[in-house]
Amino acid sequence: MIPAKKRLKIGEFYGPGAPRPEKVIKNPSFSLRIFKTLSKHSRFGVAVGIALDKRASERIRVKRAIFIFFRLNIDKFPVADYIISPSKNMTSMTNDEIIKLLNKFLISN
Repeated sequence: MIPAKKRLKIGEFYGPGAPRPEKVIKNPSFSLRIFKTLSKHSRFGVAVGIALDKRASERIRVKRAIFIFFRLNIDKFPVADYIISPSKNMTSMTNDEIIKLLNKFLISN
């Protein structure tokens, strides 16, 4: 996992009065929203709902794989708040496949 100060509490980014993202990156497997931040470091959050999979263990597995990706590449992101929302086809991927997919679309570009 990533350090607590670099984890984002995603509840403040949903609902009335929530800030608008500066940039949105969409892919068939995930959606990444990037917000301005006033902090000195990047913060990362994963929004995983029950629509992803009804099994909590599967939702947690996907969330952990995404946080592993963020931990490995934490210095490659500019300072901002990042929220990633995985889609259903991420549940059929292994953890290594998830990390490779995110590397391909977020780090390579």
